[in-house]
Amino acid sequence: MKRLCLLWLVFWSLLSAVALATPWSDVAEPAPGPARAIGSYAAGCMQGGIPLPPEGPGFQVMRRERRRFFGHPLLVRYLQELAASTRRQQSGVLLIGDLGQPRGGPMPSGHRSHQTGLDVDIWFWMPRDEGALTAAGRETIGAPSMLTATRGALDTQQWSSRQVDVLRLATTPDAVARVFVNPVIKRALCSQFPGAACDNLKNRLVRVRWDFLLQMRHPECLHTPDRAVVRRRRAGYDPK
Repeated sequence: MKRLCLLWLVFWSLLSAVALATPWSDVAEPAPGPARAIGSYAAGCMQGGIPLPPEGPGFQVMRRERRRFFGHPLLVRYLQELAASTRRQQSGVLLIGDLGQPRGGPMPSGHRSHQTGLDVDIWFWMPRDEGALTAAGRETIGAPSMLTATRGALDTQQWSSRQVDVLRLATTPDAVARVFVNPVIKRALCSQFPGAACDNLKNRLVRVRWDFLLQMRHPECLHTPDRAVVRRRRAGYDPK
């Protein structure tokens, strides 16, 4: 019995070593072929991914040196449309964090998800001026927290109706599966906008205070509305 247990330990150790050696972050180009999100958000990969440009109308991409700016075409189009909508309502410039690696897969640090090209981190802080951050500045500047020093409430010096408006825009399209926010932010939003507007806001297990994680629905599921979409439509919270 002891020998069998020892063999199992060796087997799992070898598997872990292989997983750590998987060079997903070393791959420079997307996998060729039609766009496909393969597997799940936290255990998958991507074919036919495309890069989000460094900047465009209403958005700028942060930390591009990490090469985590690839996504499924569905996600890239969504971000460009969200930024354009944010710009029209004069909420500020969307600062886009990590999407995925060229072929998705696990990252060496920072995320468990972001593996299929359907995840993105979006900063809450939005500068008013599209020229406020240089390309070099986007590699080093830190995002301010939206919470007070005790982390028990929203910091009114940072949080405003602009962040609320962007979250409402972000969660409206049917193609969005869910948005993860800090629990303090979710409580504040759900008390202000109960019901349908709060349906697909989820608590982040990692209690990040400066951005939100958005996940798109799997492209193959877009023609089958999930329960959150149905509830939003019944409540009149329908973008169409």
